[in-house]
Amino acid sequence: MRNPGRETCFRFKQFDVVNCRSAMKVGTDGVLLGAWCRIPDRGDKNTAKLRVLDVGCGTGLIALMIAQRCETAMIEAIEIDTDAAAEASENFAASRWSDRLRLTNGDFIEIWPKIKPESIDLMVSNPPFFTNGEHAPDALRDTARHESALTLDSLLEVACNLMTSHGILSLILPAEREEEVIYKGTLNGLTLTRLTRVTTVSRKPPRRILVELSRSDHSSCDQCVTEHLSLTDGDGAFTPQYYSLVKDFYIKL
Repeated sequence: MRNPGRETCFRFKQFDVVNCRSAMKVGTDGVLLGAWCRIPDRGDKNTAKLRVLDVGCGTGLIALMIAQRCETAMIEAIEIDTDAAAEASENFAASRWSDRLRLTNGDFIEIWPKIKPESIDLMVSNPPFFTNGEHAPDALRDTARHESALTLDSLLEVACNLMTSHGILSLILPAEREEEVIYKGTLNGLTLTRLTRVTTVSRKPPRRILVELSRSDHSSCDQCVTEHLSLTDGDGAFTPQYYSLVKDFYIKL
């Protein structure tokens, strides 16, 4: 579900994303997560900024979408691939929200211990999720697509440590990993609070799931909101639900 044309520059309504050198290009998965993830309510009226962490940010698409959606968000993005990190940094600098976006080039597993515990309000990731099958011939693309650099287990374990009491973790994953992420989330003190199963058209089975997990000590299973999202109808047009989700971003909408 990524962009088949592999454009070198994706233009959105309020920002551009250059992705010439990055192994993974702008695609539907990133747009879905950036538009779908819930901006948490801090529950207070102070002037403190919402703190967001984008793990494996690629060229910065999701971070930019969140910056557009929330004017109080201070967003830190981490990317292990040097080329992708360089492009993300350039995309951040070219945006109107450059003062609220920060990029760190490095391995998340090595960086996260330097982040203050229980300080992240929203953690998002479009993680490397293909654990089976052939690896991509391009080593950088292989890192981006497979769990050789960052596992789901590691991401969930770290998330519980970094999230505030009202914090949430939002992910997009292959549909077949639904039971796994719920089970492993529970093992790491996280509870499923929102789940959207995504299909390209309604008659086909889900290909992706959008997942929101919260700290188990501040959530319960009966709070989970489960939805279904089809991207297109039988004629190939965007469904009203998908249109509503992405209309603030795509230029042609």
